[in-house]
Formats: sequence, C-alpha cells, structure tokens
Amino acid sequence: MEAQKNGPADTQPTREQENRNTNTNMVPTVESSSVAQDAEPQGISADTAEGDQPYPIYGPGDDPTCPGGFMEALIDWIARTSDQPSRELALAASIPVLGAVIGRQYQSPTGLRTNFFTLGLAPSSFGKGHARKQLKRLLDASGLRRAVQGADGFESAQGLARGLVEKPTQICMIDEFHGLYRQISDDRAGINNQRIRTTLMSLFSDAETSMDGTERAGEAAVVVRNPNLCLYGTTTPAAFWGVTNTGAVADGLLARFIVFDLSDRKPILLDEPPDPSRDIPQHLIDGMQRLYVGKRADERNNMLGAVPNTAQIDAQVVPWSDAAKRLFLDFRRECFDNQEKAAAQLQEIYGKAREHAIKLALLLAVVERPGNPAPSIERRHAIWATDLVGTLIEGYVKAIAENMADSPHEASVKRILKHIRKAGGKGIGASRLADFTRSIEPRARDAILRDLAATGHIEVAGDVGKFGARYLSRIPPHALE
Repeated sequence: MEAQKNGPADTQPTREQENRNTNTNMVPTVESSSVAQDAEPQGISADTAEGDQPYPIYGPGDDPTCPGGFMEALIDWIARTSDQPSRELALAASIPVLGAVIGRQYQSPTGLRTNFFTLGLAPSSFGKGHARKQLKRLLDASGLRRAVQGADGFESAQGLARGLVEKPTQICMIDEFHGLYRQISDDRAGINNQRIRTTLMSLFSDAETSMDGTERAGEAAVVVRNPNLCLYGTTTPAAFWGVTNTGAVADGLLARFIVFDLSDRKPILLDEPPDPSRDIPQHLIDGMQRLYVGKRADERNNMLGAVPNTAQIDAQVVPWSDAAKRLFLDFRRECFDNQEKAAAQLQEIYGKAREHAIKLALLLAVVERPGNPAPSIERRHAIWATDLVGTLIEGYVKAIAENMADSPHEASVKRILKHIRKAGGKGIGASRLADFTRSIEPRARDAILRDLAATGHIEVAGDVGKFGARYLSRIPPHALE
C-alpha cells in the first residue's frame, strides 16, 4: 500500500543514505539509527537559530523508525537505553506522547489534531515496558507529568471525561491492554463499560470540536472542549487476539488505533546491556518543554498554564506543500480502492488510513524542530506517514486473517495453519505441531488436519499413523485473507 511519490523533492537535503539502515520491514535494530550508540545527538539549545536543522531528516526509502528530527532523537534514546531494544515499540510509544505534549495547539489543513491511539503487540519478554518507563521519566524530568500524564486505565466514562476537563490533553499508557479491551468490548459488557467504549470512539473524532458527556442523576453533563486524549497500549498478540473477534474489528474502535504488530519478531539481546538509569539528555528535556509551550515562549516558566483548560482552542493551521497535498490525494485513492475490495470487517481500517497518515505527518512536521514558529507539512513528512501507515495496515490485515475467529473451531484451524505456514518449505512434524497446539483436543486436531489436507490447504508427507508425518502449507498466507 504505497502512495505515488513522484513530485518535486524537498529543498532540504536528506541525511546521507549510507548512514541509514534502509529497512522497509521495520526490523528493530539499534544500528538503524544514524546516531552512534555511544554519542549523544546534537542538542536543541534555547538559542538555536531559526532555520537550523539540528537532526537529520527523513528521506524516501529510509527506515520508518528513523523519521528524522526530534522524534528520531527520542527513539534513539529509548532504544539506546534498553537491553532489548525495539525501535518499533519506541516509535509506537513516542507518537501518542508527543501528540499529547503538543496537543490542542496545531491542526492540519483538514482540521485533524494530534490525538493518537497506538497499540504495540509483542511476545512476552520483549521489553514492552521500557519505552513506557523512559517516556514517563522524561515527562517527569521535563515538568510535564502533572500536565499531560493520564491514568493507566478507566473505571467509568464519566471519570474519563472529568479527567479530560482537568487535563484536556493527556497521554494514558496502558499495559496489558487486552484486559481493558475485553472489559469494554465484550457483548455482555455492562452499560458502564459500553459507555467507556463509545466515549473513546467519540473522543477520537471530537478533537476538533467538543465532547458532550452524558447527564447522570445529580450530575451535570461534562463538556470537554477540544479533547486531546492519546493512548498507548501494549499486550501480547495471543492475549489480544484471544479477546477480539470480527465484530469488534468492524465496529470501528480498533480502526482508530495505529497497530504495531511484532508477533513474529524475536527480541534483540545485547551482549553488554546498557545502563537504563543513565541521565536523561538535556536536549530531550528542553525539546519537550518547547513543544509543550509552542509559540507561548513567555509562559515557559509556567508549564501548567501554557494552554487554557476551559476555552475553545483556536489551533494553528499547519499548511502543507503542494507536493504533500498531491501525495495525500493519491493515498486517499489507494485507500478507497482497498476499502472497496476488502472484506466488510476490514473496511473501517482502510477508511481511517488517510486520517492516520495526515495526523502523523502533522505531528512529524511540528516536532521535527522544537520551537519552530511556522512548521509546515512537506513532502518528506507525507512520504514517511503514508509509508508507515501502509506498512502497518498491511501487517495488521495479515494478522487479522491469521488470528481472528468467530468460533473456537475457527480459532483452532487458524492456529494450526499458522504454525504450518511458519515452518516454511520443510514443513512441521506431527509431534512438534502437537506440542505447539496442546490446548486443542487431539481428536479435534486430527480432524482439522484431515480437512485441511482434503481441501488442499496443506500437504501431508510421511506416515500419519506413526507420528512420522510432516505437514506443509500449499497456499500463501494472503490467500486466507
């Protein structure tokens, strides 16, 4: 899913290509950053001259986890301080945190704001908590924790709305996200949990205007003006898909999330783990403060007063170049084409793709150089955003095809097929497959394997009766989508 990128190049030079790890698959490697592991990137001092570009900028073909500017410096630091670095999870966490920090100050030419919902799916022992921990430390060191850090979960829709009255722009970082999702998406969820779900959906869509809460006995409805709720959730793929079905995907909440699916990745284990308690670079602290204050430099020493809590916010419109605008038009056409071809439960995902891309380009343009009084969305920002969204949606749709089921039997079929396909051309032995699928009753597993062989999905080699059989996939994964 790749938009046309023909058009005038940005006038600003991109980084030298040999200093970048070109990685369209977003493989998490510490070396992919242009910043050496043992060297701090150039800081952003208070007297940085207007027009300076202290960091490299994104170029076509670059690794999406190296977006350039301040965001890349933040990702570099998170990865550099982890003994199991994942640049993808660092990016997934940085997007909503930065979106909250600059929240309610900027909007795209189409009126979109910087409220993001992101979800990181990674296996156990992948180091999912590192980015969350480091970003909380950075918010604290920057004096922004009380201003933008929200709760780790939601007990009621009314409480969620009232929290936004106090902090109209906030970031909520939720571990074990599948627990919250199960709580609010189950068909048997109580009215309170259903309201949390609908409130989250409304908040995502109402950032440009206001969200009107529901009146309750003895309580007036809560009105949140320009709410800018950002979420970052993490969980394991098995836990997430275990509480998700096709109906949940089709109803629109999950389409509002930018999903980073690292299901098939293995954690990177460094020979000499770095010290995660090292001091936070001052340039990151300064950059976060400048982004939060925005153009209100005279209020820098009054961080909590930077943006009024109660009034409607007239956000600055960040213009886009003609080249960026054309690229988004091309991307929209591709999204519409994919939406028309997609199964019903996937249409909402493609429908939100352009919106995600525009918001990401807006974010990158604003945070590229903290303190820039006149950011603009350039072609490079649009390329990064459409590249990232296209790559992530492709992986997400594939994961849905492999994991989502509407019945226990369908879930078992997909689980067995997934292990057979992962084995590749050599296939997988019957005993090893049985080990991987122990939760499936042996008689049911044997029946599924017979059906898959009869329908041409798999090939059986060897003697089934003596556990000497090997199973090989006969169809590519996309054929099951």
